[in-house]
Amino acid sequence: MEEKVEGPILLATHGTENAVRAEDEAFELSRRLGAPVTALYVVHENWAKVIGADWLTSYSTRRTFIRHAESELKKRADAVLDAVAAKGREAGIEVRRVIRIGEPGQAIGDEAREMKAGLIVMGGRARKRSKEFKARIKMDRFLREAPCPVL
Repeated sequence: MEEKVEGPILLATHGTENAVRAEDEAFELSRRLGAPVTALYVVHENWAKVIGADWLTSYSTRRTFIRHAESELKKRADAVLDAVAAKGREAGIEVRRVIRIGEPGQAIGDEAREMKAGLIVMGGRARKRSKEFKARIKMDRFLREAPCPVL
């Protein structure tokens, strides 16, 4: 049986242990199928609520804090995507990098539709919570609405 993917592979990652396993799988599939890889890191749109920024009472302090937090979130996303791109280079695979802000399931689906992905690869749910906040995706809904197969 011949394996084939119609379109690039969208790798949704955030650097956790399960996401790193998904990265390995995406690169193996890319090698076997000759499909390009796009690595996507999603920053949850409600990150300020997650970190409890409501304690910041002055506008100036809140604005300064939000700018700092956004900068740190971007650094984290860049670091994860840098590691993915380096792993891709080692495997002889060029990786397109994308950062989106939004609800993770929606952002992954939107990116897959826009890039006409042939396959979405993402890590499974962790047995225990990671040290960082990672929003959970409602997988049953995501799988129903995904524009392509999901691994």
